[in-house]
Amino acid sequence: PLRPVIFIPGILGSILVEQDDPNDEIWGSYFDMLFSNLFGKGFDKLYLDPGEYKLNGDENGIQTLHYSGKNKIVSKSVMERVGLSKLFVVDASDDIGIYRTFLNLLRKDLGYGDQKRGVDDLFFFHYDWRLDNAENAIKLAEDIVEWKERYIDYVEKIYPEYGKPDVKFNIIAHSMGGIIAMYYALKLEGLQDIGKLFLIATPLQGSMVTVKALKDGEDIGFALYVPKHIAMSFPALYQMLPDYDTAFVDESGKEIAKNIYDLESFENWVGFPEKNEKIGSSDQQEFDEFIHKAIKQAKHVRDAISLAKLQTAAEGEKIDVLIIRSDCDETLFRAIVEKNELMIPIKNVNFDGLRSHVSGDGRVPSTDLKDLKRSAYISLIYDCGNGHAYVMEKSITVQNSILRALLPEGHFGQ
Repeated sequence: PLRPVIFIPGILGSILVEQDDPNDEIWGSYFDMLFSNLFGKGFDKLYLDPGEYKLNGDENGIQTLHYSGKNKIVSKSVMERVGLSKLFVVDASDDIGIYRTFLNLLRKDLGYGDQKRGVDDLFFFHYDWRLDNAENAIKLAEDIVEWKERYIDYVEKIYPEYGKPDVKFNIIAHSMGGIIAMYYALKLEGLQDIGKLFLIATPLQGSMVTVKALKDGEDIGFALYVPKHIAMSFPALYQMLPDYDTAFVDESGKEIAKNIYDLESFENWVGFPEKNEKIGSSDQQEFDEFIHKAIKQAKHVRDAISLAKLQTAAEGEKIDVLIIRSDCDETLFRAIVEKNELMIPIKNVNFDGLRSHVSGDGRVPSTDLKDLKRSAYISLIYDCGNGHAYVMEKSITVQNSILRALLPEGHFGQ
């Protein structure tokens, strides 16, 4: 039997629905999202009351930012494709794929999750991508306990001669899904359950694009926009803020010592959302208290998943890690601070060799891997031209590299 696989999508990569009505997709069907944006309340349902968060910690150093408010939205499944068929086409196969092609290759080429043969070796961790990544990692750990038993039952039933397997999972994580996987591995002692870890387009040192999303709201494209006040209520976004030293420069191009994780800097540079009557009773004081908690939790998560800790753990525990990046798109890397105001360049600005944009996938810069040391257990593959969201859907190089490494004799190579 093949080693079981867990797939973890990135931010926006899980379908979110009303808890009481799974057919009511708040995030999933493009038709429903567009209609709501044009004629309804847009993404107001995604808003999380900042006054309902509580920072929790335990004696083992595990810390979470728990939402205790009325959250009537739950994740339903991985968003394999963006559904356009209701609006534009008749054939649903014409919908825009995000993970569909890659996951179909797993199923058809390698036979993962073949229900006709009773195969139970492909597991999907879909999650509410608004919430704290540490809390979602704890949910992943709980699911893995169940999935391990399911896999053992499958192997003992189909391959009785094999005996009870020593179960280790190959985890394939895209974008923010990699943060969840790394927190599970490095902070929740999940290394013992991992055979290979695939990190595709994961912001290992954050992304300046996240600063823009919190400052101005998130322009998703396709006429979809998440307003600032809604984006700022998501703890997960804060955990993808850039934590590299050269993220901010002054108007002359000189690097600034302060970073976005400094509370005063964050409040000056990003600011607070304007009062919005549609979102309830939240005020600036509640947002201020929430931001303090969100930044503190973001620091905790970023420290837990540092590149140095990943490198040490992989080599110490002999865990294969494959990091995959697309690096042919101009990607925002630095922002300019002038008179304590943050300006985010749309196109590249060059200050005596300090560029505002560098090569990357449009969201994650490739420069955050400059300190990565390749080894027998750490491998790196670069792809070109497919961008952040579609690297798993469109890149044959990425697809083949992962599939090859999943085979029993597969390896990453140097």
